[in-house]
Parts: sequence; structure tokens; C-alpha cells
Amino acid sequence: MHLQNPPGADNQILHPVNRKLFQCWRMLCHYGRVPSRNDLNLKTIEAILGHVAIIETIDTAKTFRFRLAGTELRTIFGTELTNSDFFLLWSHKDRLALRAMLDMAIENGEALSVRFTIHTDTGHKETVETVFLPMQEKGQILSAFAAFAQPYWLGAEPVIKNELLSIRTITTHEQTDHQKEPLVLVSLRPEDNARKMWPGFRVIHGGRK
Repeated sequence: MHLQNPPGADNQILHPVNRKLFQCWRMLCHYGRVPSRNDLNLKTIEAILGHVAIIETIDTAKTFRFRLAGTELRTIFGTELTNSDFFLLWSHKDRLALRAMLDMAIENGEALSVRFTIHTDTGHKETVETVFLPMQEKGQILSAFAAFAQPYWLGAEPVIKNELLSIRTITTHEQTDHQKEPLVLVSLRPEDNARKMWPGFRVIHGGRK
């Protein structure tokens, strides 16, 4: 599959499925407000609905789970993910990094582009890209998952481990001289902690150059 990066804020999102969902979400962001589920017109994303998931926080520990997971996620991971723990297949280090960045995305109303490798019990692996798009509903994130290739074993062999490759924050709003702060202020920058704790971990800011 040959993937081209279009110009604009989504030029850090490689897979067309994820670009499509990001573009629809961004069009619904108005005046510093992220969209709600009711703002979504499912007809506009009908072709990619199988890739779409809704992830939400649960309990006071801010564990994330799949509230809904499309059929293509079953094809990628080899199992049904609806109502399952989002962090189940991640290492402790990756869980901490993802939780920090997801919390930041929710607080700031900004998108994340994440790439990771899935590993099966037979040693096969494939790169997957996802986008995390915060919603107006508290603690909920719209997402899509897409594999870069479709090897014969995908979906037939359950995934036993996810390995985080990179996280990119994608700024979707322009700042003027009168607006130098993010959409929602945060007192802690979790990505700074991620860099200190894991020097090899890549946190790449911004979607515009």
C-alpha cells in the first residue's frame, strides 16, 4: 500500500482510514470546543465504521476500556474488544506513557496519532496506526485502528502484545496574539515526564511545520 501525506494538520497521519476520521472530527471542532457523539454524522464515516472505536475512562484510577470496538479491530487483534481493558496488551512502561498522553489529550482537546507493533504468539508482527480524538462526553475518546498491511495471519492469530513506537500530538487550533494558551489549561505536562522516564520514547508535538 502506497500512502501519501496530504498537506495540513493531518500530514502526520499516514493511514487513509485514520486521516478520514481525523478530518471529520476536526471539521466538527468549533470555537475551542471538541465535538460530542451527537455531532457525528455516521454517514460521513460509513466506509470506515468497522475501524472505529470509542474508548472511555472508568473508575477513579482512570483505567481506559473499549466502550465500543468495530469489526475491523477484531480482524487486527483476533478477538472481540468491546468492554475490554484498553491497556491489557501493553507493557507497564507503555501503559504509563499512553495514560499520560491520553489524559493530556482529554484535558487539552487535542488529537493524538499513535503507531505501535502488534505481536502474535507465533512471532508474527505488523505495524498499526491509531488516532485518539477527545469528545465532549467526559473521559471519552473517538478512535480508529488500521494496520498498514493485511498479511494472511492477521485476525487468525490472537495478538499477545502491543509495542509502542511513537506518539504525536496534533494541534488543531491556531493561536493568535490574544490566545497563547491551549484550549484547556493543564497544570502538569505528562509528556515531559514520559521523556524523562523513558529517554528512547518518542513524543512528537504538532501537526504543522
